[in-house]
Amino acid sequence: MLAYVVYGVRLLAWALFRVVLPAGRPPDYVQFVLDGAPPELPPPGPGFPFRRRGEAVSLQELSEAFARIAADERVRGVVLVLRDLSLAPARADALRDLIGQLKAAGRRVVVHAADLSTQPLRVAVAADEVLLQEGSRVGPLGAVRRFVFLKDALAKAGIEADVVPSGPYKWPGLLDRTDLPDPVRENVEGLLDAEMEALVADLVASRGLPEAVARKLVDRGPLTDLEARDAGLADGLLAEDALPAHLGTPGRPARMAGWDPARRAVRRPPPRAPGPYVALIRVQGPIVRGRSQRPPGGFAGGLAGLAVPLVTAPRTGDLTVVQAARRVLRDRRALACVVHIESPGGSATASEAIYQALAALDAAKPVVAALGVVAGSGGYYAAAACRQIVAQPGTLTGSIGALWAKISAADLYARLGIHRNALSRGRHANMHDPGRRYNKTQLKLVEKGIARIDALFRERVGTGRRMEAEAVAEVAGGRLFSGAQARDAGLVDHLGGLGAALERARGLGGLPPTAPLREVGAPARRLLAPRAEAAPLIAYVADGFRLLGGEGTYTLCPWTWNLGGD
Repeated sequence: MLAYVVYGVRLLAWALFRVVLPAGRPPDYVQFVLDGAPPELPPPGPGFPFRRRGEAVSLQELSEAFARIAADERVRGVVLVLRDLSLAPARADALRDLIGQLKAAGRRVVVHAADLSTQPLRVAVAADEVLLQEGSRVGPLGAVRRFVFLKDALAKAGIEADVVPSGPYKWPGLLDRTDLPDPVRENVEGLLDAEMEALVADLVASRGLPEAVARKLVDRGPLTDLEARDAGLADGLLAEDALPAHLGTPGRPARMAGWDPARRAVRRPPPRAPGPYVALIRVQGPIVRGRSQRPPGGFAGGLAGLAVPLVTAPRTGDLTVVQAARRVLRDRRALACVVHIESPGGSATASEAIYQALAALDAAKPVVAALGVVAGSGGYYAAAACRQIVAQPGTLTGSIGALWAKISAADLYARLGIHRNALSRGRHANMHDPGRRYNKTQLKLVEKGIARIDALFRERVGTGRRMEAEAVAEVAGGRLFSGAQARDAGLVDHLGGLGAALERARGLGGLPPTAPLREVGAPARRLLAPRAEAAPLIAYVADGFRLLGGEGTYTLCPWTWNLGGD
């Protein structure tokens, strides 16, 4: 009852400001500056105006702003200023979708940029007009994946690694090789081909270039501003300060404003009535046992320059996700659920616990997985429990399998003059001692454990995706797929982003198109907090190193650790 009283007050306030005290005149164009690496979702916790300094505007927040602009016919369009934008292919797909939706609503989209690399170029050409700052450049263009092999460096420090993968595609050899294994190389080549085809297809579709011309332009880059304009990748060269005059008419420059001042004048939609909704659960970062955590403050997106798995990125704990799933299950107003997954995987046991919780929820209410930049290994393990899976064409997913990693530092201890002694009972009680390598018998034991996790993972995929064991075997072995490839292989149902997943969840749950998406909050008594909690930086990193060495069996996709865009 209280919820409806609050709704009535909010509706009355909305009507008052809409009719009696209408907002001022909005600008002709709303300007958004996109820089850094925008996330799909805002960080957990308080939103505007309590946002922590240094955290970028998320695509979900951008989508909500675009929806308000699209609904206000007084606004002519938006200007996107791209500055040092770092994007993975899936994030570029999502931004292109948002631009397309705004254009479909009749709003003009203009992009202004100083420099454009591959993924930002894909975003820019989706706009109605692309303007470059004089002296800027476009490119280099194409796709690249870089790998750093540490075997020899570790050996110089007296450290060796034992890594046991479940399949030929699972491990790129970062710790125990000096080059890529042939199956992994083949897999990477296929992903690079997919990225190149996406770039060429976007240039053909958005700029009207013949395919042969588009391919030659990619290989010609980097292009100067003049070359990019003459080649049709840009429509003109213009200083940012000249945008109002360019977008206006002679004698009347266009009125422009950023979103913060413009949001007060752009019409607000009426408040939503209380009632059924779609719940949102996030699986963000490596999967670990226990509670979800994230680095403090401005480090919430990860620690720049450090790409150590489990250590420097936000972490999803199975305890947190299980608690959230059970809360959604009990909430009679939550008729469907979207699970946003952006994770390279992690703990095998935690991935199984998340799978079980989501499968139990899906048995009662439809659950749709929305895959972000990467949802590999344990990330896909969780997605397999969902009724439907939605991914962007550039999403990295799959990597079905497991691996075991152990670091041995016997030589390092000897060089440092460290003498160690261990007393034990049981033939293999001390097999994980970091001061020694595995012997043949111990390696067989490790391989047996990996085979069990791999078989269980395949079984979960087969059940969730309704695939025969032979069909699962064809896409397993650790092979990684783009979202488009995964759809063709039967691992993904639909291509799209969070909005597409929300639409699917509404339809499956019998909800109207206006049903809101609400992230699951903390329980009233906060016995266990479903949302990620910020941790002190030093403690966070130290705990990450403990997790890195303490799990043993991982459903982890290690060659997606470096996913910085260009």
